Amino acid sequence: MIKISFFKDDRTYGKYVSSPNQPSAILVPQGKYTHLVYGLQLVPETVETEMHSSMPEHYEGSLIEIPGSPDYGTIVTAVIRDRYTQSQVEAIVLNGSDTEEHAAEFTALQDWRKYAKEIAKEVLNLK
Repeated sequence: MIKISFFKDDRTYGKYVSSPNQPSAILVPQGKYTHLVYGLQLVPETVETEMHSSMPEHYEGSLIEIPGSPDYGTIVTAVIRDRYTQSQVEAIVLNGSDTEEHAAEFTALQDWRKYAKEIAKEVLNLK
């Protein structure tokens, strides 16, 4: 998972967050790739402390680089793979829900899958 920070006036990403309805995810074409930035949050300005310099208001999110122009299925898969590898998904599914721990893992995977679908619908304007 790659984290990204940017400002509203950032030429690459900023123009996508300047809409009246604050998006939680954006798709940004980048040549042969498309950047999916999800989990967007507006971070308020911070003041300077002994340990850190001040930081103006900015956005933070997770970045995924996807080849080409992604469709719904590609976006859902990319978000799922950003958190879970194929081996992890197989292990969770094959473990079933025979114990509380396995049931919790399966529920977490399903919740992430639903979240991935919401992101895909939002960035493709399918809502």
